[in-house]
Amino acid sequence: MKKLLLLLSVVLAGCGGGGGAVPTTPVMLTASVKPVALFATSPQLLPDLRAKYDLLCGSEVMVQTAIPVDLNKDGKMDLVFTLWCRHNVSEAYTGPVPNTLVAFIQTSTGVFEDKTKEIFGSDMVDIGGISIGYVVTDLNSDGYDDMVLSCNREDNRTYLWTPSDQFSNMRCQTVSFISDGKGHYNKLTFGNILWGDDIKLIKDKNGNKQIVLLPADMSVEVWTFNGQWNRASGFEWLQKTPVFIQPENSTSPTMIVNKFDNGQKLEIWKNLNDGWSKLLDYPYLAPRTILLKNSAMNTTATTVFKVDNNDYIDYGGLYQGCALKRTKDGPTEVLYSFIGKLIEGGYTGQQLTDTWSPPVVKLISSGVTTENLNINPITLNTDQLDANFYHMECGDINGDGMDDILIRTTGTPLVYVNNGQGKFGKLNSSIIPKVPRGSAHIYVDIDGDGIKDLLYFPIDRWQFDWRENNTYTKVQFQLYKGNRAIMQDDLIFAN
Repeated sequence: MKKLLLLLSVVLAGCGGGGGAVPTTPVMLTASVKPVALFATSPQLLPDLRAKYDLLCGSEVMVQTAIPVDLNKDGKMDLVFTLWCRHNVSEAYTGPVPNTLVAFIQTSTGVFEDKTKEIFGSDMVDIGGISIGYVVTDLNSDGYDDMVLSCNREDNRTYLWTPSDQFSNMRCQTVSFISDGKGHYNKLTFGNILWGDDIKLIKDKNGNKQIVLLPADMSVEVWTFNGQWNRASGFEWLQKTPVFIQPENSTSPTMIVNKFDNGQKLEIWKNLNDGWSKLLDYPYLAPRTILLKNSAMNTTATTVFKVDNNDYIDYGGLYQGCALKRTKDGPTEVLYSFIGKLIEGGYTGQQLTDTWSPPVVKLISSGVTTENLNINPITLNTDQLDANFYHMECGDINGDGMDDILIRTTGTPLVYVNNGQGKFGKLNSSIIPKVPRGSAHIYVDIDGDGIKDLLYFPIDRWQFDWRENNTYTKVQFQLYKGNRAIMQDDLIFAN
């Protein structure tokens, strides 16, 4: 089966694979009785978007990204969504699909209004395609957050595969929205026409902000903004999913773990004397190419990986990564996710038929830290993934000052809280609000009370109130208010 990955804009695991006993140190609170439920029992519904959907393509609208950003500099978190429509005609198609941004401004605590036209100058804002990665930062130093969005045109179109340019039908320019200092934004496209899955924000040695474009075809570009976009040199060797290691309170990287998707290897690069030098090559996961029969009994090629002495069919392999401190006073280290389907009994050359079952997701520490340049993979947590993988990120989720892990999926969010002793407890899924069918989510403090809230938004049609005649009434996304911080009793630690 093809890799079970749904690569959208806007995360790994918890039962087995080297975890430890339940920690005695509480994660956040010391009370043994939960005062209230972690989240509100019923959602707040965001403003109705049916009119916007009808202008695009009605019930076929897809929501790719939800971006939290303060658009009007009032200290309250606003929301920007990227919407697009599939192209359902079978012939080759090279133009952009219908798409738009939607800006929800938080006019008072927890109350949102659609202010797209006021913010962006139009109710329909064409970004040229579909956005997956994004960066929010003040680029022109006017005190307002600006946005940079990756862009690609991957949808249901017929691909124009050519020997010289296999991505010719999936490319578009990166797009930015720059504040004018008065709460309005101007669109500026820049860079070469790329298939742009992801982007990162870093700083150079002088503290200047740099936007690193990490497209699928690995033609990396670095850009800076000073009233206009200017290309900078460096990082041409980067692959699509690197992990940047940087000092605390800085975005200037000092080390980079560079992952090759097709070459099955990691590289370690270090900034030495204002230049980047490769220190190490590391082949990973002992890949083997095999033939696999799919459900139609057609034979396809796939890869088998070995992890923790078990064999797995490639459902993504070593996928996304991030950097964090696993222990409170320890060094920053690099973690990666691995996604695969377990081959019961191992692979010994037998004919395999790919029948879908939930893949395994592993959280793996590479062993690379700011103090150790050698790779020595250690599995920290293992879990079953019941939905498509969406995005992985590291950061403090529960406000205790220690780095945690969030894995966004198209099902239940996977939240892993750090106990400060090198182990992660998974947030019990039974206390997370039920996931609407076909949704993604962001986990972010919307109302500024210091507690994360949970927003579910659709990637495909669950938001419709279907009737007998297949009509619908409203399109409203679901926001569950967080009531308190995560406690030890909310977590499941691996044995």
